[in-house]
Order: sequence, then C-alpha cells, then structure tokens
Amino acid sequence: FAKPRCDPNELAHALIERFGSLHQVLDAPLEELMQVKGVGRSCAVLCKLIPQMGRYYYISRNRDFVQINSGADAVAYFLPRFYGMTVEC
Repeated sequence: FAKPRCDPNELAHALIERFGSLHQVLDAPLEELMQVKGVGRSCAVLCKLIPQMGRYYYISRNRDFVQINSGADAVAYFLPRFYGMTVEC
C-alpha cells in the first residue's frame, strides 16, 4: 500500500525500528508515521485505521453475546470496545 509493486518488508522493519513494536507503530501519531521514509499520508492513515477496524470486527463478532456471568465473559464483552484505545474512556 505504501509503495506499489515493492516489497514492504523494508518499510515494516523501518517502522518497527523507529517505534519499537507493532502496537507502538499503530499507536504513533499520524505526523510521526509520515516522517518515516516511504510512509505517505495514505499509508499512515491505513496504519491508524487498523486498531479501529480490529475493534469493530470484535464488536460485530460478539454482538449477540450479552450475558455476563464471569470475569472471562466481561473481558470478552468489554475488551473489543476498548481495543486500541490510548486514552482513558
């Protein structure tokens, strides 16, 4: 997505090297992502969408599950709703 017809492996390594881990790449501000050589606005926006899409995926996957009888049930219900959040909600 970042560089059409190119192997994204080099860019992925550069992002991990700069930010330290995948979750830190995805949590990085848009402007900081775009400072990495090869990352344009579209690529940075896509990186920012991944946690949000993951949250919506898990919520839709578990939308019929509403009964909470245990800690594990609470985690299954609430974790997707807060997945990827970096500030208190």
